[in-house]
Amino acid sequence: MLAVEDLTLIYPDGTEALRGIDLCLGRGIFGLLGPNGAGKSSLMRLLATLQRPSRGSMRFDDIDLLAEPERLRQRLGYLPQDFGVYPNTSALDLLDHLAVLKGITARADRSAEIERLLTLVNLWEVRSRAVATFSGGMRQRFGVAQALIGDPRLIIVDEPTAGLDPEERNRLYDVLAEVAEDAVVIVSTHIIEDVASLCDRVGVLAGGRVQFIGTPDDLSALLLGRVWISDQKPAAGLVLSSRLLSRRRQFRIVSDTPPDPRSTQIEPAIEDGYLAVLKGARPC
Repeated sequence: MLAVEDLTLIYPDGTEALRGIDLCLGRGIFGLLGPNGAGKSSLMRLLATLQRPSRGSMRFDDIDLLAEPERLRQRLGYLPQDFGVYPNTSALDLLDHLAVLKGITARADRSAEIERLLTLVNLWEVRSRAVATFSGGMRQRFGVAQALIGDPRLIIVDEPTAGLDPEERNRLYDVLAEVAEDAVVIVSTHIIEDVASLCDRVGVLAGGRVQFIGTPDDLSALLLGRVWISDQKPAAGLVLSSRLLSRRRQFRIVSDTPPDPRSTQIEPAIEDGYLAVLKGARPC
């Protein structure tokens, strides 16, 4: 179990990236949603022990992450949003190097682990190619493979589906769902579909604070009976979003009553709940 209390990160210029974060996460997939600049990557770096908080505590099972970061790293799998690779180094050789760093010293064990992971992310056929020559989606899949070396118990992935096509995304969903049976998996994303497809629980981070924690269904249920669509901008009610459909503008609106005579009530979606949290709307 991962337990975080009062986690706060203040930069030297006074900027508060995170303020009073409290989390308690068990096995399964936790999705962290938030706009750019919300503090998601800062929180991921703190949990991965790459940065120290200004105050607060972090524990994973019996490990104090601040006092014993090396113990945590032995059980950690981490995929940052951006990661570099050694030029001209093949996927096979780079994973072998990373496996040694993870403590897999027996060559036979490393070979078996590397074949398993590259097959899992559909890169075994290109194992001899330099990772630097991979497409964005292929590099992202390689990043997932390196994060899973050594059967980690805490897995942190920052924007894991960036650059993946629908087939690759579905493969990644399957991989993360499988490993989450025995691990705490945290997925930072701004893609609502990832949360709907993957996550047991979801948190919304905005302005450096956790604004919501619950299940994906809880997020959509925040606005139950209060979401409407209309082809005209309402004079009252909160506009969640607007988009062109068949060359006509359609508005999604939060209101306790019909915002106009032509509006139609609809079932709220996860995206509606997410946008409502960001815009400060709350259920009655």
